[in-house]
Amino acid sequence: MTLTFLHKMGQHYQGITIYASSSEVYATEITRQITMRCTTRKPTQSQKTSL
Repeated sequence: MTLTFLHKMGQHYQGITIYASSSEVYATEITRQITMRCTTRKPTQSQKTSL
């Protein structure tokens, strides 16, 4: 293997690692926001009438 090939492969895998880690951060943030919205949502009309 040549040094150029190894360098290119290193850059390629570094890009994949950055993409995967930022996807995890994005997914975690979306999950947090959905959870927060579900716990603080207002009651629907059917929930109001059943009280």
